[in-house]
Amino acid sequence: MDTPISQGSRRWSAAGEWVLGTAMMVVAWLPLILVGLVLFGLAAAWGVWTVAMLPGVWALRGLLGAVSGRDSLPGRAVQPGDEPELTALVRDVAERLGFRAPLLVRVVPVPDAALGPAKVSGVRSYVLLLGLPLLRAMTAAQLAAAVAHELAHEQHARDRRTAWLLAARTGLAERLEGRFRPLATLAAPLLRASRRRAWETEFAADADSARVAGAAATREALELTGPLGAAFAGIGESWWSDLEKDNAYPEDFYEAFEAALQDPLVVRRSARVAAEEDAFDPYNAASHPPIEQRVAALPDGDGSGRYGTEPVALRGARSIERWCVGELAGLDGQDAIAGGNGRNNRGGKRSGGGRRNRQEALRPVRILDLDTHQFLGPADGESPLLLGATCRDSPDEALSAALDAVADGSWPRLARRIEPQLRWVPGRASDRVPRGDGRIHRRGARDRAAGGRLGVRQPMDEHGAGRAGRHRRRPLRDSRHRPAQRRPRPCAGPAAAGRDGRGGMRRPGPVLRVALLGTADAVAGFALLAAWLGIHAYAYGSARDRATATADGLVIEDDIGDEEDIRVRWTDGAGHEHVQRFGIYDTGRYTKGRRFPVAYDPAQADPQGFPADPDETSAQDDLLVPIGLAGVVAAVFCEVWAWRGLRFRWTARRPGRAMTATLLCGERMSGAAAWQSDTTWLALSEVGLSGRPVRQRVMWHPELDQLSGPVTVTVHDGPGARRPVVVELADGTRLVPLGRLRHQPPKRVLLGDSQAVRADLRDSFILPAGTEVLPARPWWRPGTQAAVLGAVVGAVSGFLMTSGSGVATVAFAVSGASVFVSSWALSAPQP
Repeated sequence: MDTPISQGSRRWSAAGEWVLGTAMMVVAWLPLILVGLVLFGLAAAWGVWTVAMLPGVWALRGLLGAVSGRDSLPGRAVQPGDEPELTALVRDVAERLGFRAPLLVRVVPVPDAALGPAKVSGVRSYVLLLGLPLLRAMTAAQLAAAVAHELAHEQHARDRRTAWLLAARTGLAERLEGRFRPLATLAAPLLRASRRRAWETEFAADADSARVAGAAATREALELTGPLGAAFAGIGESWWSDLEKDNAYPEDFYEAFEAALQDPLVVRRSARVAAEEDAFDPYNAASHPPIEQRVAALPDGDGSGRYGTEPVALRGARSIERWCVGELAGLDGQDAIAGGNGRNNRGGKRSGGGRRNRQEALRPVRILDLDTHQFLGPADGESPLLLGATCRDSPDEALSAALDAVADGSWPRLARRIEPQLRWVPGRASDRVPRGDGRIHRRGARDRAAGGRLGVRQPMDEHGAGRAGRHRRRPLRDSRHRPAQRRPRPCAGPAAAGRDGRGGMRRPGPVLRVALLGTADAVAGFALLAAWLGIHAYAYGSARDRATATADGLVIEDDIGDEEDIRVRWTDGAGHEHVQRFGIYDTGRYTKGRRFPVAYDPAQADPQGFPADPDETSAQDDLLVPIGLAGVVAAVFCEVWAWRGLRFRWTARRPGRAMTATLLCGERMSGAAAWQSDTTWLALSEVGLSGRPVRQRVMWHPELDQLSGPVTVTVHDGPGARRPVVVELADGTRLVPLGRLRHQPPKRVLLGDSQAVRADLRDSFILPAGTEVLPARPWWRPGTQAAVLGAVVGAVSGFLMTSGSGVATVAFAVSGASVFVSSWALSAPQP
């Protein structure tokens, strides 16, 4: 590139880049590594190894989410047949760049453009995220430039060395904002050293974008994205926060946002804020060069002009806009589809810091019809912060004090009172802190309520798009979200539930297969554990029966470990001295210095000692008691499946009535069950009547993938108003209910339109010739992951809790694998 990247940076060799990436990864996780080492040292010093389990539990929790977790792809799915104009543009750009990989396109509510890898139907694919504000504001040529940049960036960063370096750099930059942040003195030099390589990929992607869409279109797209993102974060945040105080949401948000962009003052202010954000990089963590450098580095010439000067027509614009508004508002999926009054489904904090009532109705309003004066005050949550920082009683006095602080130069101290994280900003950057609209630079109340940031990145960005509401910032993980390509044979009606048309026995249905697997796992896990512990208990009992000789032992240490074991020194008949640890019940009787009789087998050259007291059976009980506990746990799992089956059969025999059902997908929010798969829900409403629907969670069935939009079903009610109902589809398929019938949105679950969140390889905008559309992954594959993870968790727990006992470690591993698989089966897995 003819534009210098930075002074003092140098080009690294291939081996140097590998070392640099590894160093950044080590520095990123260094604080947590040190915490783990400190806890391990304390555990070793105190002899309490449960303390050392804390970092292991934290690491396993992350592993649990990474291995067993299955995040749905962000954004709303777009099918090529529904948007032919957008399909033609994306295909043309990909073909001109030589991009040869399956490509799915999804629309997100924020002004982002990003490309990330995903695994769909067993095929390595890519997901292109396009923000609705970009689709509405950009011309076809500008949008082509943005798409070309994302595809070209993936091509330039595809090799393993570059991918590792960029991933390590991104991870280190994100850790600087975490709770256990690495030292800036270590992180900043590494980030500065890796900046050249990261920026080179951006310059190369810009050059390819200019070659495909034209230099003018690329320049316009670059100059548009900054102000557009700043305006969306600033103005949009204030609108959402102010309306949220009145339990409302703007149904004309995107229309009003476009109207605001017609104001030259808004454009100038947003451009200034975007430029200030570009310039503010105290840690050298910026993944993109400043816009001025990127524009200056574009090749000369106009390039191609084959794309139009009007925005790409979206035939489903109304439904896409309604979905995006519902995502930003956190509406229940059925409300977002219907576009009516909704209820907040986030359960997050309100602007005042309290907890929003999940049952408060959100009413739709039109911003263009409201009095604009209500949006002129500080953003929700900023007035209390400013009042507290300035020690003033009224907002006017606080604002006056803040302006005085800016005038006399004492504003950095005031800024640190408002945003404590500024204390960690390097001193050399304190004079470069942006002084634009504070709403754009700080996490607003709506951001905290949504659990993420409404603020956006530069649209022509590297992998990962910012997500508003539940759109969290994260790299796209391998997705296996409903890629059901090969449809199983539809179920016959209830009368043919057991046999096919030829009279032969048919393989069990999907629900029965899951139930059989869960039951078999519980029984097999109990059998393996009972056999393993039973064999060792029998061997221990036989050896104790052969211990006919007795020795007088001395307790040399007591109160060992959590079980308060003792250590005894004793001498056998041959004069050999032994020091052995014993588990006992009567800890008050056998203390240090007391006598402890030991029984042993005189025929053994190196005999094992046993407590001579017949009441001290702790060691043998440690082998027998877990067998009984495992039997109780296995019986509970089996009884749950039996109860589900009986309740289903009983409810299905009750009279049915016609209702309208809409298929919803439930995405679990962060929490104890976040690692489990997405859930399947049905929104049920009376035929021909308007009103709030009820929701019933059901076990997945392949016939559900055939549903599109509201369908008429037969509902068999339970004996009570909140009892689960059995839903019967038009072909006679009956769905097994899970949980009670809900009249309000479920807690910690975000419901969305299943058609909007689906990921099907056949929906690819680009599907190279020869690409095999594989069937959905085996439904039992996540069960194997759960088994491996449960075995690892159990083995580590057993090793730490029993001081490395091999018998206990194996027993814990078997128990962990069985419990994890049974819990996974009970969660109603779906492919």
